Amino acid sequence: WLAMLIFAFHACTRMVGAGDTWVAMACGRHFINHGVDTVEPFSANSHKAGPTEEEIKTWPKWAQSITDKVGLETVKYWHPTGWVNQNWLTHVIFYWLTHESPFADAEAFSFNTLVYWKFAIYIITVICVFYAARFLGVNPALSAVFACFAMFVGRSFLDVRPAGFS
Repeated sequence: WLAMLIFAFHACTRMVGAGDTWVAMACGRHFINHGVDTVEPFSANSHKAGPTEEEIKTWPKWAQSITDKVGLETVKYWHPTGWVNQNWLTHVIFYWLTHESPFADAEAFSFNTLVYWKFAIYIITVICVFYAARFLGVNPALSAVFACFAMFVGRSFLDVRPAGFS
């Protein structure tokens, strides 16, 4: 266990430049204040919310018939084509951690809560890798070795980004 924790901590000490962390927090602020929507407020060239009637005319006949049956508004609700943000919950969590949580430290511009979050996520990751190997019947010592190896190899990819968290 100690070796796995050491490798998890070692993996967390590498800083990876991630500009989208700031975008994630801005999106999280937007979602907390306005709800999750399909209009991206931070870009001048994002896709408009849709689909439009013109776009539906280019779809296959079977898809057009579904739209005729359920209506355009239903299709827009269940199959939006505007800004579909697959990381919306991560964005909300990042913003909440840094600005709204009991541990928030955004006023000091340190954002240490995201670093604590990173440590927690990757400690959980090394534990999950260990137990996944154990579940597959691997020897406990070998499971620990490969959990440590996974953290060591993944070190350059483990950062505070929505992609790493999702």
